[in-house]
Amino acid sequence: MRIPLGPVDKNIQPMRVLHVSDLHHGAKSASDIAITTRPLLKRVKVCKNEKKIDLHVFKRSLSLVLFSAIAMFGLTGCGRSYTYNYKLTVSVADHGSVRTSSNVVRVREIVASTGSVERPRLCGEANVVSLGSGRHLFALLNGPPHDPIVGKALWDRTPTILLLQRIGLPLEHGWQTDVGIKELPERRDRVILEPVEMPEFVAFQDEQDPTTIRRVNPDNLTGMFGAGVKLMRVTLEPTKEEPTRGTVERALNWFEASREYVDSDRASQAVTKYHSYQFSRCSWFFDF
Repeated sequence: MRIPLGPVDKNIQPMRVLHVSDLHHGAKSASDIAITTRPLLKRVKVCKNEKKIDLHVFKRSLSLVLFSAIAMFGLTGCGRSYTYNYKLTVSVADHGSVRTSSNVVRVREIVASTGSVERPRLCGEANVVSLGSGRHLFALLNGPPHDPIVGKALWDRTPTILLLQRIGLPLEHGWQTDVGIKELPERRDRVILEPVEMPEFVAFQDEQDPTTIRRVNPDNLTGMFGAGVKLMRVTLEPTKEEPTRGTVERALNWFEASREYVDSDRASQAVTKYHSYQFSRCSWFFDF
């Protein structure tokens, strides 16, 4: 609803609506937004009928803006967060040739002020190996479903614990001892993954039909691609390189990262139940 404004002091700039996008135009923190909003109360005059504006309602609206600003900055109170990039390289033997693909993903592990571990944030894409046949092998951002193995770290939502264990850095649940994860971004150790440690592999029987997605056994690419195609090696390492973007869209011209599922926007209509964020996701605006 527009509020008609009476005459205002010439020394006061015209009123504008505050939007959270202001955070990208000079505001560095939620406190800056609070400072920015104060003049708005002074700039609001009276309606044509001379009735005062309900400042209580106006202040309540401003509080919602401030809440959005806090959420946008991803503030976690006294919690902690740890950010690093990893590089995954997949090599495939394809009828006498070696097809190699690398991708980089940024990971942010978060511990709330209560000490509980929150869902990690990621920015990057699946690894896409282009084969001679024109088809593609995808290594998703997540690990495959698996049963726990005592004493062995596996790829889950992220490979953080796996990397720490394989490199030999200290690790502890909730990062109570965070020496290892603090050091991780500076390490350049490259580890060769065992099949059980690898991310989830998938491929499409028909790449123009998203409902034909199938999980691929890394020990048996022949079942999906036929004889002559074999996984050679998968390596994982921390890196300073920037996250990979655009490879999934180039391989699958129908792919839309904004869709909930690979083959549908609605769970009731999705056939495969594979989420788009398993292929591509980035939370730059809210989380980094």
